[in-house]
Amino acid sequence: MQEPKPLVSIIVRTKDRPEILKRALKSIAAQTFRPVEVILVNDGGRDIAIKEIEDILGGLTLRYIRLKENTGRAHAGNIGIENATGQYIGFLDDDDELYPDHVSVLVNCLESIDYRIAYTDAELVFKEFDPETSALKETDRQPFISKDFLFEDLLIQNHIPLMNIFFPREDLDTAGRFDENFDVYEDWDLLIRCASRTPFFHIKKVTTKYVQWSRELQVAQSEMHSNKRALAFDSILKKHRDKFSVSVLKYLVHFKTQTEDLGRAVVERDIRISGMNDSITHFGEIVETKNIVIAGLERDIREKNERISSIEKAINEGHAVISQLEADLKDNVVKTESLEADLRELERDLKDKVVKTESLEADLRDKVVKTESLEADLRELERDLKEQVIKTESLEASLSEKSTALEHTNAVLQNIYNSTGWKILLICYKIRDWIFPAKSKRRETAKRTVKIFAGLSKLLAAENFRKSLFYVRHHGLAAFVKKIKTKFTAQADNLFHKPVVPNIVFKKKGAKDTGFYEDITVSVVIPTFNAGSEFEQLLSTLQLQQGIRAVEIIVVDSGSSDGTSETAQAKGAKLVSISPSDFSHSYARNLGARHAAGNYLLFMVQDALPPSFTWVAELVRAVKDNGVVAVSCAEAPREDVDLLYRVLSWNHLRFLEIDKGDRILSRPEPETPESLRKNGQLSDVACFIRREIFEKYGYRYNYAEDLDLGVRLVRDGYNLALMGSVSIIHSHNRPCSYYLRRWYAENITLPKIIPGIPEVRVEYPFLVCDMVFTYHVLSSALLTRLGEVTLPVRPSDLASVVSNILMSATALSFPENFDPGDDPLVDEEFRRLLVMITAPYAAGKCGGPYRGDLLSSMLSFMDMTFTYVTATYDLLYKDELEEIKACLYKVFALQCGASLAHCFQNGDAATKSLLAPIDKELMTGV
Repeated sequence: MQEPKPLVSIIVRTKDRPEILKRALKSIAAQTFRPVEVILVNDGGRDIAIKEIEDILGGLTLRYIRLKENTGRAHAGNIGIENATGQYIGFLDDDDELYPDHVSVLVNCLESIDYRIAYTDAELVFKEFDPETSALKETDRQPFISKDFLFEDLLIQNHIPLMNIFFPREDLDTAGRFDENFDVYEDWDLLIRCASRTPFFHIKKVTTKYVQWSRELQVAQSEMHSNKRALAFDSILKKHRDKFSVSVLKYLVHFKTQTEDLGRAVVERDIRISGMNDSITHFGEIVETKNIVIAGLERDIREKNERISSIEKAINEGHAVISQLEADLKDNVVKTESLEADLRELERDLKDKVVKTESLEADLRDKVVKTESLEADLRELERDLKEQVIKTESLEASLSEKSTALEHTNAVLQNIYNSTGWKILLICYKIRDWIFPAKSKRRETAKRTVKIFAGLSKLLAAENFRKSLFYVRHHGLAAFVKKIKTKFTAQADNLFHKPVVPNIVFKKKGAKDTGFYEDITVSVVIPTFNAGSEFEQLLSTLQLQQGIRAVEIIVVDSGSSDGTSETAQAKGAKLVSISPSDFSHSYARNLGARHAAGNYLLFMVQDALPPSFTWVAELVRAVKDNGVVAVSCAEAPREDVDLLYRVLSWNHLRFLEIDKGDRILSRPEPETPESLRKNGQLSDVACFIRREIFEKYGYRYNYAEDLDLGVRLVRDGYNLALMGSVSIIHSHNRPCSYYLRRWYAENITLPKIIPGIPEVRVEYPFLVCDMVFTYHVLSSALLTRLGEVTLPVRPSDLASVVSNILMSATALSFPENFDPGDDPLVDEEFRRLLVMITAPYAAGKCGGPYRGDLLSSMLSFMDMTFTYVTATYDLLYKDELEEIKACLYKVFALQCGASLAHCFQNGDAATKSLLAPIDKELMTGV
């Protein structure tokens, strides 16, 4: 990560020159270096429109000091120094300007050399008032004095403009600042005092405009101030006469001698110029004589031309005769050429007919090819139609079966309603309502008791009984008893204790009630890297947001090569560029926030999309109406999202409980890892937060930085909001390698963020065997069995197939060798990572019955997956089956990532050392 750059303070003294001042401040705002602060000292002038000045400076810090009376340049400069906080201090008069690289040139130099003070060169720019345009018009430019530093030179002449020099703050304090006894030359006096303590470094680069615009209003040019300048010059010499040592006097004598020599050289030059003027006069007389001779020659030439004209007349008469003969010849040639043209026309017609014939033949061939293609398409459509007919017949048969079953059910229900037992049951319901009134504590306690017994009966079902035996066989009876105890303890907690997570629902409003927030400006911070074609749509949607005063977009790009930066600039976003090696999730977002001007911050990702033009205003309403400092919202996946991402999003919404409604999150009681995880939820897909709160906390870590921020906020007593009624469009179609890296990073990082997460110990050699065996089960037994399933199939039937294979797979043997091969369901990156992680595998060391955890972990995860699939699909066809196959591999990948993280996190020193290269590989680019 880059070291923080030093703060630079630029002091500007001004009085009643607002238009000139704006030009000077614009040159400061255009500096390529940051951070910079501006100390603006109004020396007794009329007040300044500060809002306009702040708009000119953009994100730069402004400190404005207005003095009641005019106190002079020296006193105003000292006031500026007292209010400056930068490591380096520079000055700029309100009628001069800086080139964009001025600050960076000086700071980079001072940070890399041993000199304490440095200065650059200036360019003299002459301007005059143009009465037609009522503006200053540039008339000339020339370089200002450029000299390397010599103390003797500085004693007799100030050749360094004050705006071209940077001082460390402590040097100004040591030298004594400006002497307020001087009306002019106060800067020369300060430079002499500083130079007597330390030499200056001269940077031979022009970085400023030294503007000369008025001989009456500028002290440095005005004739009326010449006496003042002369008196100040004498005062300078008197004050510093102790510095005129023998070496300085020698330098002055040498300087005077050089000046006299230059004077004599000028006199000699003038004498030579006078001699050259005499020579020019002599040459002029010679030229006049030659002009007379030339006039005589021109008369002779005219006489000869007259004789030539007479001869040409005779020649022309002969040419007339020749022309008649040539005309006759041309007539014959024209007739011959006409015949030849007719012949060529006939040849061209013949060639055109040949070309047309060939073209017709080519068209015929194309039509034959198109006909064959259409026939192939027709056959394909016929096959698709047959499949649709088969599916339709199957659906019709299923519908008929269900209709028959429904009729039978209605008949049974009618018999039940007419039966004595039903009438007795209705009486029982009335007795229940009398004993356990609706919404009473007794009613709720009874419901929970029934739920526990219902759960117990479900656990005793045949399918769960087989899964329990599978768990006991692979994890032992003690582990099974502990798991059952945990489930029943959780049920008891729900029955006899209040929930550990408050579920406070805040008042909802319709979109029409969102309102307009005149005082709200939102800065949207988006880190980018090759954002893709949808990025422009994201920027456009943000710029069209309604209901707030303004939206500012800050794009922090880390080396995109697909035009992302150009798109951001074209759409008017503020672009901050960093190198890819400097990127981390926290650094990029913190940097973007430092460039933001809004009173609220909205952190987003490059592939999200607001669902409406009032989306930001709805986030504002959630914060302002509910006393919270930050809000995130649910994610609405795109159509092309993969099955595992949908399952994870669905389960996460249930875990966070926003499937039941919008929530206000606060510090939970009691505070457990689960309750902190639920109540500290912020997401950088869309994290809207008060700017002053974010500046206090900021982001940490390179992963889960948003969750870390949310946990810190609720633990410090702040409330957050989590919305399900408002969403953001965002999803991914990720390969196996992504889920491996993601779950590894999550299980490495979460213990740092949430205290009290139980340790899970996994031995690396044991895990290698487990991964190889489970992959072998997936790629052989499971895929083979799924390929034999008759389609369409009910989700519950397919769930039984998958669970049976996973539970019976322990009978298989470990493979002799492990090679992921070219399995089309996994990506190349995942194969590479899998080979790296399982490199120590040897079948002999893994012999014996399977005792791993991955199969049971996958079994539990697929139970959740099929719960989602059953609620989503009635029947599964080929496409859905392929999705489930891919999902199995991705579940395997994420379980491997989690187990490997436990292995590295909780292993001994030898294990950590062995897994260090794998840890670095998996954490890179997450």
